Amino acid sequence: MSVQPDPLPSALRDAAATAQRGHNVIAVAPPGPGVAHALLGATLAARAPGAGLLVILVADAELAAWGPAVLEAARRAGRRALVAAGAARAARAVRDPALDVLVVTATLARALAERSAWPAERIAALLLVRPELQDEAVLTSLVADLPKEAQRVVLTSEGEAVVAFGERFARRALTVGVPAADTAPTPPAGPVRVTTVAWDQRAAALPQLLELLDPASAAVWVGDAATAGAVAARLPAGDGTLTITADDVPAAELVIAYDPPSVERLHQLVAAGPTIVLVPASAATYVARITSRRQAFRLPDGLDGARDQATRHRATIEAAVRGRRLEGALLALAPLLERHDAATVAAALYELWLERPAEAGAAPVAVAPAAPAIAPAGSSARVFVDVGRKDGLTPADLVAVLTKELGVDRGDIGRIEIRETFALVELPSGSAPDIAVRLSGKTVRRKRLSARLDRGGATRRREQHA
Repeated sequence: MSVQPDPLPSALRDAAATAQRGHNVIAVAPPGPGVAHALLGATLAARAPGAGLLVILVADAELAAWGPAVLEAARRAGRRALVAAGAARAARAVRDPALDVLVVTATLARALAERSAWPAERIAALLLVRPELQDEAVLTSLVADLPKEAQRVVLTSEGEAVVAFGERFARRALTVGVPAADTAPTPPAGPVRVTTVAWDQRAAALPQLLELLDPASAAVWVGDAATAGAVAARLPAGDGTLTITADDVPAAELVIAYDPPSVERLHQLVAAGPTIVLVPASAATYVARITSRRQAFRLPDGLDGARDQATRHRATIEAAVRGRRLEGALLALAPLLERHDAATVAAALYELWLERPAEAGAAPVAVAPAAPAIAPAGSSARVFVDVGRKDGLTPADLVAVLTKELGVDRGDIGRIEIRETFALVELPSGSAPDIAVRLSGKTVRRKRLSARLDRGGATRRREQHA
C-alpha cells in the first residue's frame, strides 16, 4: 500500500502559527502530549510573562502525561508553571501574578470554582485537552466564565466532533488536522499488537519489551523529537541494532510505537515491521479506531498477576474439593454430567463463578472461608451504570462489554450488583475512573450506557424512587 506522508506535523505547524498570533484553534491529533509540544510552545509564546494565565484543562486519566510535558515546555520558555494536584495549593498559587501556566483537571477546576478560587478573570488563554474524555457540563460552565477576549485552543483526537467543540468551547476557531470533505479517509492499519500501559510507565515498558522479545533489530517511534532523548535514556547505550526516531521508521524485526500514532503514520510503521503500540487506557478507543486487526500483548507483570490469581482460584476450589460434602451438588449436576464431559461442566461453572453474584439482594456464594476469589487486589471503587434489571441487564452483559469491548481483565472485575434501575460494578480504584469514561456510550440490550464513579448518595436516591 502506498501511504502518504503523515500530515500531522504540518497541521500542527499551522495550528501553532495561528495560536502564536493569539487566535482560537481546534487541532485534531492523536492523544498524548508527544505531538503537541509545538502547539503548547506557541500558546505560551502568544503572550509575554505575567500577561495573564494559561490554563491547561486535562482529563483525570491524562494528568500524569501532560504534567511533565507542560513543566518542561514552561522551563524552556522561562515561565512559572504548576501542575495542580489539590485544591488548597492551587487556590493559593493562582493568586500569585507571577504564575504563568496552570495544569488542572476539570474536576479540580470545579472544586476551585466552588471555593470562589477559579481565576477566570486572570485567564488569558485556555488549552482544552481532549474534551471528549471530560464532563461536558463542567467544561461548559468553566469556559462560560472566561473573559470574552481569552484565547481558546482545543486539542482533540475526535475529528468528527470538531463542529460541536467549536460551538461549545472555541467559536470562530481555525480547525486543522481534519481531511478535506472530498478526501477519502485513510483506512485503518494492521495487524498490530497493543500493550496497555500507563502514560508515565511507557519508558519503563520499553526495556521489558526488548528483553522479552529479543529482536535482532528494533525501532522505536516517538510522536515528537523532543522526547527521543528521554526514551533513549531508558534503553541500552551503544546498541547499534536499535533506532529511535520521530520520522519514518526503517525496516526492523520489531517496531514499537511509543506514542499513539496517526493512522497514516501507523501504516508506515506496520510496513516497516511487526508493530507493538503502547496504549494508555485513555487512548484505547482512539487506537481501536485506527487499527484493522489488533492483538493484546501483556507485559510480564500483568501476566504474572493473572497467573497468581488463577493459582489462588485453584487453591480455593481444591480446598472445597477436599473439605466439603459435595453429594448434593453432584446430584444436582448429574444430568449435565451425563450429557457433557466433566471438564466442560467444570469450566462452565468456573466462568459463572467469575461472573457472580447475580441479582441484587442475592446471598453471596461462599466458596471458601477466605475472601471472595474474584475480588480485585488492592483498593476498589464502584462504577455506577444507569441501566438495571428493568432493562433486562445481567452481570454477564456487563462482564462481556468490559472484557470484550474495553479490554478489562476479567480478574479485575469484582462484585456486580444489578438493581431495578441501575447497576454497580466493583473495579480497581486506579483504573475505575477511566473505565467509567470508556463505558459511557456503549450499548447493552439496545440501551446506551452512561457510567460514572458511584457517589453513594445518588445511588440511594435512585433506590428510594425505584
